[in-house]
Amino acid sequence: MKSNYYFFLMFLLLGCSEKKVESEQGSLQRFVTQIPATQVYDSIDLKKFSLTLPWKTQVTIKKIVQNKNQISVIHFTYEGKDYYGKDSDFSERKPELFMRVNVNSRLRLREKPNKDSNVLEKIPNGYVSSVLAIDPKLVTIDSIKGYWFQIAYNGKSGWIFSGYTITSWSEHQLNWADSLNFEPEELSSNLADLQNELMDYEINEQNSINGYDLILAKRKNQTEMEECIEGQKLFIYNKKENFIYKSDRFSTSIAKLDHPFKNAILVREEHCGCCCPSSSESIIHLGKTPIKMESFLKDNSMSCSFIYGETSFRYEVTNKFTDNQENLKYVKTPDCYEFFHSTNEIDIDSEVTIIPPKISNEYFVYSKYGKTLEVEIYKNEGIPKQYKTLWETSHAELK
Repeated sequence: MKSNYYFFLMFLLLGCSEKKVESEQGSLQRFVTQIPATQVYDSIDLKKFSLTLPWKTQVTIKKIVQNKNQISVIHFTYEGKDYYGKDSDFSERKPELFMRVNVNSRLRLREKPNKDSNVLEKIPNGYVSSVLAIDPKLVTIDSIKGYWFQIAYNGKSGWIFSGYTITSWSEHQLNWADSLNFEPEELSSNLADLQNELMDYEINEQNSINGYDLILAKRKNQTEMEECIEGQKLFIYNKKENFIYKSDRFSTSIAKLDHPFKNAILVREEHCGCCCPSSSESIIHLGKTPIKMESFLKDNSMSCSFIYGETSFRYEVTNKFTDNQENLKYVKTPDCYEFFHSTNEIDIDSEVTIIPPKISNEYFVYSKYGKTLEVEIYKNEGIPKQYKTLWETSHAELK
């Protein structure tokens, strides 16, 4: 009787221990994160391949263990059967992937994932959508290798060929190049309101240029958190022209006076200093009408991703200046190039690697400062012929 009691107690303790291990592993649900699919096996040694599970497939975890090769392995069930897979190929959170259509015309949305299927819609270039599913079979269309993506467009769910898309884990990163602003901004404001508002600010620094007073100030009686969030503002005031302007962004500072031209200032603008590290630089030309332009004097970079790897690219910026108050700016958003997270060199196998179409854009901007500001913007033409000689003879980029 006593031995039966001990047997029952041990059984109860083992049962509690098993449940504790499972709870410590977090959610019992996992999703395949490998694109387009991952291989799973019939044993913990991961030698005998059993099944391919597509990206985003949901499974139920039984336990997570280390095999004899020190690989973290999940033991899970899928459709009532037991399998094993690499823990790194699964995630507790449902993975997300976004795509942007990258074609010169329109991309066909098909009813099924094959080229002969009915066409439901034709999607315009630049359309951004989340990817609902991926057919893991590699296909070749127009000499481009890729997969079929399931997406939604105009209320219809269908399939598009991934070879004509750029993909990213972030929806924002698919649109960043479209937000580049090269047009000058004419500064204007409500004079009466800002004159009254300036009375609530404490002046930290003041300079004068071309009849304008430049004032760096912060609002009085700020708490430490308010000061961190708001920072100081730039006020530009001209009594003769009856003009006053206040910067919209936080932590504004005047980097240089009379730069890069006479009667111009280089201004550094930052967002919240506490939590948002983004910043930019602008040139404000203090002519009869103050005009502000993005300078792009410092390098900026973004990154995007596509299936089978991440890409990183830097948009290249070259500024040149002449003695005649001219700025020649060349900006290029270069192609994406694939790289792999590995310490070893990897031979890229074209049979399993997607090479995305080019997404390069280039801009040449000619600006002439003076009594008025002349700006011409050329896209995807390189350096226009009429400016090539001026480009070659002008000053080097200012640092």
